[in-house]
Amino acid sequence: MKVFLGYLLPTVMGMITHSLYCLADVMFIGVYVGSTALAAMNICMPIFTLFTSIGLLIGVGASTTIMVKLGQGDHESPDKIFSLAILCNLVVGVTISVLATLYLEPFARFLGATDQLMPYVSQYMTPINCTCFAFILSSMMQVIIRADYNPKLVMIATVTGNLFNIVFDYVFMAKMGMGIFGAALATAISPFISLALMSLHYILKNNTLHFTRDCCDLSLLKRILQNGIGTFCLEFTSGMIIFVFNIVLLKISGELAVACYTIISNIAYVGKGIFNGIAQATQPLISANYGAQQYDRSQRAAKISMLTAVGFSTVVFLLVLVMPRQIAGCFTEDMNLLMCDKEVIEV
Repeated sequence: MKVFLGYLLPTVMGMITHSLYCLADVMFIGVYVGSTALAAMNICMPIFTLFTSIGLLIGVGASTTIMVKLGQGDHESPDKIFSLAILCNLVVGVTISVLATLYLEPFARFLGATDQLMPYVSQYMTPINCTCFAFILSSMMQVIIRADYNPKLVMIATVTGNLFNIVFDYVFMAKMGMGIFGAALATAISPFISLALMSLHYILKNNTLHFTRDCCDLSLLKRILQNGIGTFCLEFTSGMIIFVFNIVLLKISGELAVACYTIISNIAYVGKGIFNGIAQATQPLISANYGAQQYDRSQRAAKISMLTAVGFSTVVFLLVLVMPRQIAGCFTEDMNLLMCDKEVIEV
C-alpha cells in the first residue's frame, strides 16, 4: 500500500493540474472571448486526445514491456525498448505536426468546424498543431520516467507546466488581449516546460534507462504496441465521443449547444484525468510483479487501484448530481449557456 501511494499521489496530482489547466482555458475563453470561441475550442478537443493517446500507446507499451523485462531479470532489453520508444515518438510526432499544420483547414472541417467557427478554430489549432510532437513526447516521457522510479519529478514537471499554462492564459488573454490564439499559445508552451524539467532525470543521472543505437527490433516494437493498444483505444475513444457529440449538437442546436457542451466535457475531462492517474500509478507495480511472477502482488495492486477508482467516482458523481448549475456557473456568467446545460445533457 505504501509503494502504491508513493506512485498514486504524485501521478494523480499531475493529472489533476493537467485537467485544471483545461478548465482554466474554458474559464478564460468564456470570460474574455465568448460562447462562439468556447464552441470552437470543443471542436478542437479531439486532437488533444489523439496526441495523448499516441503518447500513451508508446509510453505505456514501452514502460509495461520494460518493467516486465526487469522483473524477469533482463537488464539489456529495457535500454533498447526505451530508445525504440523515443525514436518512434519523434518520427510519429514530427510527421503529425507537419501534416496537421499543412492541412489545417481540411482537418478542422472534418472535426466539424462551421463557417462561423472556422476563424476561431484556425486560431486555436495553429500553435497546437505546430507543437503536437511536444504533447506526444511529454505524454510518453511522463509514463516512462515514472516507471524509471521517479514519479515525484514527473509530478513536479507536469504541475509546473500546467500552472504556467494558467499563468500564460491570464497574461496572453487578460493582459495582452490575444483571444483564443493566446489560450492555444499558452497550451502549446506548457509541454516544453514539462519536458525541460523532466530532462533533469537524465541530466542529474537519476535514470536507469539509457539511449542505445542498437534499438531497431521489430519484435520489441510489436510488444510495445500490443501492451499499449488498450490504453490507446480508451483514450482515443473518449475523443471520438466528443467528436460525435459536436457533430450531432451542431446539427440539432447549433454553436451555442456546443459551447455549453464544452463546459460539460471539460468537467468530465477532470474525472477522466484522475482515473488515468490511478491506472498509470498502478501499471509499473503490476508489470514488475508480473514479470517477477509475483502474481498475488499484481492482483493486490489491481484491487487497490479499482477500489480507489470506485471511491473517487462515487464522490464526484454525487457532487455533480447535487449541484450541476453551481459547477457550470464557475466557468461562465452567460445565462444562455447556463440555461442550456439541461438541454445538452438530455440530447
